[in-house]
Amino acid sequence: NQTYSNENDANGWSLGASQTLFSLPGIYNIIAAGRNSGAAEEDVRNAEQTAAQIVRQQYYNVIESIKLEEVAREDVRLAGEELKRTQSLFEVGSVARTDVLKSNVRVSESQSSLTAAVNRIDIERARLNQALALPPSSKVQLVESLDPRGDNPDSAAAFAQALEQRPDIRAAQLRLSAAEARKKAAVGGKVPFISHSFRKSDTDSRGDELDFIDNEIQSSFVRSNTDAWSYQIGASWNILDGLVTESNMQRAKYNKLLQEHQLLDLENSVMVETTEALVALRNAQAQILVAREARASAEEDLNLSQERYSVGLGTILELIDAQVNVSRARTGEVTAMAAEKRAEAQLDKAIGRTNW
Repeated sequence: NQTYSNENDANGWSLGASQTLFSLPGIYNIIAAGRNSGAAEEDVRNAEQTAAQIVRQQYYNVIESIKLEEVAREDVRLAGEELKRTQSLFEVGSVARTDVLKSNVRVSESQSSLTAAVNRIDIERARLNQALALPPSSKVQLVESLDPRGDNPDSAAAFAQALEQRPDIRAAQLRLSAAEARKKAAVGGKVPFISHSFRKSDTDSRGDELDFIDNEIQSSFVRSNTDAWSYQIGASWNILDGLVTESNMQRAKYNKLLQEHQLLDLENSVMVETTEALVALRNAQAQILVAREARASAEEDLNLSQERYSVGLGTILELIDAQVNVSRARTGEVTAMAAEKRAEAQLDKAIGRTNW
């Protein structure tokens, strides 16, 4: 008796999976990627703080222009009152007609200054809208205050806060940390990789089986199934990639040095920026004191000049000069107060302060 098999059909499936159990470069590359992602987030925060500083600076420019318009309007009122007084004195024969003409010129000049101040408000508002990404004609409600904050840090605290809070400093530190991880990943290229794999298969075969019994052929249908699986674990090492690994190590080494120098340069720049902000703040505070003293003195001189002119002891030129000095002193005070607020915004940006 003889048996012959003839498979007519076979089908099945096979499933395999492999995974790296240990790869030193892979571990450190993941660490580096996470720190670079953190650095990118800090870059976004730095951009937000820069945008906030631009808006704050322009906001104080708008407030300054509004306060200067108030000074100019008060100057127009003062010049108008002096013109009326001069006309009254001229009508009773106490002053010459030239005094009236000079008072008229003074009123015209003050009105011209007021027009310029009003136009400046429109320009500064349009610039603020631009900084806020709004149409130039948008109306933004503002708190018209130039009062000082009063809780500014001293030099030592400002330097410490700048190094701790600045998002660009933190971003540079994270990039340096990522470069260190990349360097370790490059060195890890000399270490073997450990991996494992699993495979499972199933095959179903169908066919005819022929039997020769007593010189007669008998046919029958046969079906078989084969199930198999395998599991492997092993280590691999690229022994021929020594030069590539060495090149990666050198590249990672110099990239780390570059990040170190960039961090050091940024820290020095931050120290300079913080110093400039502190100096600007101190200068503005000193200018405010001087401007207030000058305003008080100019207002006292104006009162004295008005009395002297009314009794005929002073000239119209002295009175006009006193008026101009008052307007100039008030303008100087407003300018100094706005400079202090801009210096506060500059200091906040320099030290990475956000709770202003």
